[in-house]
Amino acid sequence: MLCITQVKASGITVHGFVYSATYKETLAGVHVHAEGSSSGTFTNNYGFFSITVTQMPVVLVFSHVGYTSRQVTLNEGTEKRLDVWLEDNQLNEVQVHGIRKNHEIPLMSVIGLPVSQMRNTPSLLGEKDLFKVLQLMPGVQGGNEGASGLVE
Repeated sequence: MLCITQVKASGITVHGFVYSATYKETLAGVHVHAEGSSSGTFTNNYGFFSITVTQMPVVLVFSHVGYTSRQVTLNEGTEKRLDVWLEDNQLNEVQVHGIRKNHEIPLMSVIGLPVSQMRNTPSLLGEKDLFKVLQLMPGVQGGNEGASGLVE
């Protein structure tokens, strides 16, 4: 509902409620402003607004996210009750398409040892020793003589 009352010589106060046409409930947070001026306000938690305009005729613009904006023109001497109903603004469906790529997941404290690297490591008297090759990797410390230094 929209009521207009005369207030002093400074302007006219317009107040009322804003409703959702779909849900038949009041809307909180609707932006109400007078077109062509700097005056504006928002509806409170109950859908109520009150705005003072300085000149008539005036076009009030009601806008809210998810709803189609509505303009209401008020002429001089308008004294009627008006419910402002905003229609839902239906958005089109959004589909997201992409190409799935296999990304390597970084593993902390994991060292990869390719067979080619083990073959290229020099050996002393015999076969390649896996534990000696691992001790040559950065971040691996060698243990005491005769012990691998690795913990299960």
